[in-house]
Amino acid sequence: MKGLSPIFYYKVVNELSSEFGVEKICKALVYSKTSFYRKRKQPETQRELSNKKLLIDIKRVHNESKQIFGSPSVISKLKEEGFHCNHKRVTRLMKENNIRSKTVKKFKITTDSNHERPICPNLIKRDFKPKKINTLWCSDITYIKVGQGWLYHAVVIDLYSRKVVGWSMAETMTRQLVIDSFMMAWQGRGKPKDWIYHSDRGSQYASHDF
Repeated sequence: MKGLSPIFYYKVVNELSSEFGVEKICKALVYSKTSFYRKRKQPETQRELSNKKLLIDIKRVHNESKQIFGSPSVISKLKEEGFHCNHKRVTRLMKENNIRSKTVKKFKITTDSNHERPICPNLIKRDFKPKKINTLWCSDITYIKVGQGWLYHAVVIDLYSRKVVGWSMAETMTRQLVIDSFMMAWQGRGKPKDWIYHSDRGSQYASHDF
């Protein structure tokens, strides 16, 4: 999640907090609860109010294009309508609010099995009922709709207790996403040594770093 602006973190926590709680989302994003509540209490500046008004028009133009327009097309359309706005400002607002050109897909693919990386054998043979804690973990990647965009979410579950023991979220589906969720689970469970970690063996899980 490096390189993302503080306002992005704030918006994600603010949007998801009612469903998951502020503490859980802040922990998953490695974002300070203090920073979140401090930002929530701050009065909006003139610049923020101006950005909010501009964002309304950005969303309108984007939706009128059936969400096909990227930032260059949105900027061009706004200029046609007489808006005098800096292109960097529009691009930044679109990025922070996950407003991007819509690809023609009915679903998001979270498993890339078409790779040549080495994979481990299937050790559990569909036996998903371990007899004790920390003997069988299962991990997968899903995604969450946030505003006009998506967040990828990697989750690790201890199949004995059915408890989520690790997770991470990011804007992109990289090997670091599954590494971060694994490290949270492994460190949080006392760094176990003898256990099975089961996944779909997609490219992120089959990466050398993982």
